[in-house]
Amino acid sequence: MRPQPSTRFDSAPAIPHMRRERRQLRRLLIEAAVAAILYSAISVLLFARALFADWSARQLGLGHDPSFLMWALAWWPHAISHGLNPFLCRIVWAPEGFNLAWSGGIPLPSLVASPLTAAAGVVATYNLLVLAAPVLAAIGAYILCRRFARVAPALFGGLIFGFSPYMLGQLIGGHLNLMLTFPAPLMVWAALLALDERISRVSFAALIAGLFVIQFLCSIELAATVAMFGTVAFGLAWLLDNSRRTALRRLIAPLLWSAVAAVIVLSPYLYYLFRSGGPQSAINSPGGFSADLANLIIPTRTIALGQFGSLQGVAARFNGNLGERDAYLGLPLLLVMGAYLWRRRGAPLARLLAAMFGIILLFALGPRLRVAGWSGPGMPWKLALHLPLIKSALPARFINYAFLTAAIVAALWVDQKRPKVVVRALAGALIIVALLPNLDAASWTASLKIPAPFRQRELSHQIDPGETAIVLPFGIHGTSMLWQAASGFGFKMAGGYTGMTPRSYEQWPIVGALMTSTYIPQAPEQLLALMAAKSATVVMVDDADQGFWAPLLSAIDPAPRYYGGMWLYRPARARLVEYRGMAPLALESQNAELRFAALMDAAAASLRNGGDPAELTPKRAQDMGFLPPHWVTDPDVRTNNGLYLGGWNRGEIAIGVVGSYAALQPLIDHYRTQAQEIFYPFPKPLRETPSGDTFMRLLVMTFKRSQLRSQ
Repeated sequence: MRPQPSTRFDSAPAIPHMRRERRQLRRLLIEAAVAAILYSAISVLLFARALFADWSARQLGLGHDPSFLMWALAWWPHAISHGLNPFLCRIVWAPEGFNLAWSGGIPLPSLVASPLTAAAGVVATYNLLVLAAPVLAAIGAYILCRRFARVAPALFGGLIFGFSPYMLGQLIGGHLNLMLTFPAPLMVWAALLALDERISRVSFAALIAGLFVIQFLCSIELAATVAMFGTVAFGLAWLLDNSRRTALRRLIAPLLWSAVAAVIVLSPYLYYLFRSGGPQSAINSPGGFSADLANLIIPTRTIALGQFGSLQGVAARFNGNLGERDAYLGLPLLLVMGAYLWRRRGAPLARLLAAMFGIILLFALGPRLRVAGWSGPGMPWKLALHLPLIKSALPARFINYAFLTAAIVAALWVDQKRPKVVVRALAGALIIVALLPNLDAASWTASLKIPAPFRQRELSHQIDPGETAIVLPFGIHGTSMLWQAASGFGFKMAGGYTGMTPRSYEQWPIVGALMTSTYIPQAPEQLLALMAAKSATVVMVDDADQGFWAPLLSAIDPAPRYYGGMWLYRPARARLVEYRGMAPLALESQNAELRFAALMDAAAASLRNGGDPAELTPKRAQDMGFLPPHWVTDPDVRTNNGLYLGGWNRGEIAIGVVGSYAALQPLIDHYRTQAQEIFYPFPKPLRETPSGDTFMRLLVMTFKRSQLRSQ
């Protein structure tokens, strides 16, 4: 049976009998269950083949973001069952702890999956939830598309949304929270039911409130953007169909009541979310994670077609990392959308879908237009960078809603009587081929190593319950969060990976070194000072990283213990007492002075050896022996651990370090008469005491070559 198009966006609404509605709902649920089986088979075949040997030995997704989400799967049930505040977590970034409200955790999935986590462990549970996420999204889109189309076209629409390049990007990026997009299509479905008067306004308000709460407790970012684009869709519907304004007006009060209900339910979370005013700036760079216009037709290697070398060369110029380069719709889908929307351009529904797609794409391009890496003029999203909460959303992720729009249009197009069935089937096949994910199952997974003491929960033999440890690899480069969860939270960490580094840690120079796996001057003393300040008594490092850190750690404990793949370094208590009370500002100032002087000497040595200033970088200076080993890991003029060294205008040399203004002031005063120009925060010239946030900003000074040669 061909379904009736929803709302008068194509025909007049009807008020069906309640009994018929219940029958239709039961039939829809049965269809959705069958669709779930189909989508689940697709998800398993595409992504799970590399997991079959051991679901706990590999993770779906690359990098270390999954380790935090696995930790969250264990943390929320643990905190609630032990009577702890789940938001103010004292076992990471100890002793101050961390407010998890802004961390992108997954409280609702963690609690729902807690029985599975207890039985199978956090790794297997995480993998199963990742496999389920595209299935849930596809089912949500299928239910929505059934308001417009028959079963087969609706299945097609669900496939496009649930297994979109956006979903593939978030999967490979390890962002389970951003894959849980299924409430969005269900909210649209609920709105269509209410517009058709197929559900009461009370039921509509309850549905919207419930779905928004679910979305919020899966992903704050998705909740914020679904609210934003939902408001845009409502406004466009109001503008584009005058005859439906009365029906839309009737939805305003239920929507307001749903917002009130959601705020009440979420009030504990919202309290901690805004307790400290939220992040002072965007958590990530919107400009660095915006869609590239060329990405609409050029796939990355998450797509089967993206394996061609020529396409990979173009895709490498897109913004962000592989997980955020997910704006690819492909020519077949774009052509089908264009054909349908143009042919039905006079219909309100087609106009709404076209306008919605255009606005989503415009916002997804971010604050500046980019085409195959080329940077163009500013875009409207620049204005949103000043808005609270939404300023932290990454524009590239808005493309998720473009795929929802595309799914609806594709289902409508396939459901038409014209063109012929053969043409529609061929076009559908081309869309599937163009969007087919990378078929190499291993490319979606990464191996995991959990040392035996954590996995077997035997740390109590070596570490007292509640003892605070520094765990290496540190922060984003390690899986310390996963190790802590696997141990049953048997120790506290002076560190962690929670999306943001607390300023109470960031102000310590050794923290930046540990995060970037680099060395700094007087590293043992800096580490001991941090340990004393944070009441940490042991440093744990695994076999793989022990060799790199041994020179530093041996200076604090020349006789470490080895236990089950882990090295435990314990400085003498007297040494920690010796460093207790050392101010981080003084250590920061000393570190900046020593690093800046070393860069000056390196620049001078390079010039004396005939080096070209245009080719000078910290890494090149290190490779030539002018900087100590392990100070730098990346090749840029500006390094990831806060150094700057390179050529400048008129053959000058630019030298810089990152630091707070209070810590850098003695350095500025010392070189003020020698430097040609001083920039702080770089690239702003320093003319007077800087205003605003001057915490850990880049200082750059430029010098004439003759000045450096005479060093």
